[in-house]
Order: sequence, then C-alpha cells, then structure tokens
Amino acid sequence: MKLDHDLIRSLLLHIEEITDGQQGYPMAGFAGSFPEYKDGIVRYHVKYLCDAAYVEHNGNKIYDITPKGRECLDSIRSPETWRQTKASIAKQALGQLSFEVMADVAKGLVAKALGM
Repeated sequence: MKLDHDLIRSLLLHIEEITDGQQGYPMAGFAGSFPEYKDGIVRYHVKYLCDAAYVEHNGNKIYDITPKGRECLDSIRSPETWRQTKASIAKQALGQLSFEVMADVAKGLVAKALGM
C-alpha cells in the first residue's frame, strides 16, 4: 500500500492531542477518528508509525510520540510549511518520497525562512 503522507501527518497531530504519555489510546480506535479513510488504510498507517518508531506503543495501545516522531512532526506542524513542502517536492517531480525525507525538506524550508 502506498503511504498517504497527509494521513501520517494528521495521525501524528491527533496522537499528540489525545495522548499524555501515561494512558494508552487503543490502536483500533484511530479508524473512527478518520472516517474519510477506510479502516484498513488507517490501520496500515498506524502500523507504519509504530514500525518507524514515531510512536510509543505496546502493540495494542499508543502512549505518546517518540522524540524521533516529534522531531518530524515539529518540522511539518505548520499547515503552510506542509503545503510548501509538498509543493516543493511536486515542483521538482520527485514523486513518492519517504515521510522522513519530506520532514527533512520541511526542515530545510524552515531553516531557509529563518536565514540559516
């Protein structure tokens, strides 16, 4: 299945909003939070977040975003930065890139905007 980067970003934002690092959120509950997607698609992307070590989990529940996940999320949090990231990739006809590479592109855009 092809990754939907918009869904990954939305899931990370949602996980940040609902978790506290102590009480776990059932993985099966995410599909209901994204009714515009089929359940299997949401489950696949939640599994990706777990496999990529972007979230802390025990196999059944998600507890928090990992430092690696937070670094990616912080670089793409701004809707405008996310839009510019996707536009930059599309403009250069780079096709499907990993989510981590997209976060790196966003970091570069932020650094450039800050004059770094």
